[in-house]
Amino acid sequence: MPVYYYVKVTGVAVGTELKLEFPDSLCEVDENGNGGVVLDSGTAITRLAQPAYSLLRDAFRTATAHVR
Repeated sequence: MPVYYYVKVTGVAVGTELKLEFPDSLCEVDENGNGGVVLDSGTAITRLAQPAYSLLRDAFRTATAHVR
């Protein structure tokens, strides 16, 4: 959509130690315009493809396991 800024995600990290590894294809826009990453500084919501979200969720849980 022309009203959004699309960016190429080159990495995701949780804290300073844990860099997540997932295929570049999870963040690419396909020939039909599906996929990709939208940068929206006007919202608090972030949406990721399910495989990328699962990796991020699991890493966050691990990194914050000591927090009660």
